[in-house]
Amino acid sequence: MRKSSQKELAQMGLQMLQTGKDRREVKRFFTAHRMKARLAVALLCKQEMVFIRAEQQWRQQQQ
Repeated sequence: MRKSSQKELAQMGLQMLQTGKDRREVKRFFTAHRMKARLAVALLCKQEMVFIRAEQQWRQQQQ
Protein backbone atom coordinates (compact mmCIF):
# COMPACT_ATOMS: atom_id res chain seq x y z
CA MET A 1 0.00 0.00 0.00
CA ARG A 2 1.44 3.35 -0.98
CA LYS A 3 1.72 6.25 1.41
CA SER A 4 -1.21 8.66 1.04
CA SER A 5 -0.56 12.37 0.76
CA GLN A 6 -2.11 14.78 3.23
CA LYS A 7 -4.40 16.10 0.49
CA GLU A 8 -5.72 12.60 -0.24
CA LEU A 9 -6.24 11.92 3.46
CA ALA A 10 -8.10 15.23 3.81
CA GLN A 11 -10.41 14.25 0.96
CA MET A 12 -11.06 10.83 2.51
CA GLY A 13 -11.77 12.47 5.88
CA LEU A 14 -14.27 14.83 4.27
CA GLN A 15 -16.02 11.89 2.62
CA MET A 16 -16.19 10.11 5.96
CA LEU A 17 -17.78 13.17 7.59
CA GLN A 18 -20.29 13.42 4.74
CA THR A 19 -21.33 9.81 5.25
CA GLY A 20 -22.00 10.47 8.93
CA LYS A 21 -18.90 9.11 10.66
CA ASP A 22 -18.14 10.70 14.03
CA ARG A 23 -15.07 12.82 14.82
CA ARG A 24 -13.36 10.10 16.84
CA GLU A 25 -13.53 7.63 13.97
CA VAL A 26 -12.16 10.16 11.46
CA LYS A 27 -9.32 11.13 13.82
CA ARG A 28 -8.51 7.46 14.33
CA PHE A 29 -8.40 7.06 10.54
CA PHE A 30 -5.92 9.96 10.24
CA THR A 31 -3.64 8.74 13.02
CA ALA A 32 -3.70 5.21 11.61
CA HIS A 33 -2.13 6.65 8.47
CA ARG A 34 0.91 7.88 10.40
CA MET A 35 -0.37 11.40 10.93
CA LYS A 36 0.54 12.98 14.25
CA ALA A 37 -2.38 13.56 16.61
CA ARG A 38 -2.21 17.37 16.65
CA LEU A 39 -2.01 17.51 12.87
CA ALA A 40 -4.92 15.07 12.64
CA VAL A 41 -7.07 17.25 14.92
CA ALA A 42 -6.20 20.39 12.93
CA LEU A 43 -7.04 18.68 9.65
CA LEU A 44 -10.26 17.28 11.11
CA CYS A 45 -11.37 20.76 12.24
CA LYS A 46 -10.56 22.17 8.81
CA GLN A 47 -12.58 19.44 7.09
CA GLU A 48 -15.52 19.98 9.45
CA MET A 49 -15.58 23.67 8.53
CA VAL A 50 -15.59 22.79 4.82
CA PHE A 51 -18.48 20.41 5.44
CA ILE A 52 -20.45 22.99 7.47
CA ARG A 53 -19.96 25.69 4.82
CA ALA A 54 -21.08 23.37 2.04
CA GLU A 55 -24.15 22.40 4.04
CA GLN A 56 -25.04 26.07 4.66
CA GLN A 57 -24.68 26.92 0.98
CA TRP A 58 -26.87 23.98 0.05
CA ARG A 59 -29.57 25.14 2.48
CA GLN A 60 -29.44 28.69 1.12
CA GLN A 61 -29.92 27.39 -2.41
CA GLN A 62 -32.96 25.41 -1.27
CA GLN A 63 -34.72 28.57 -0.05
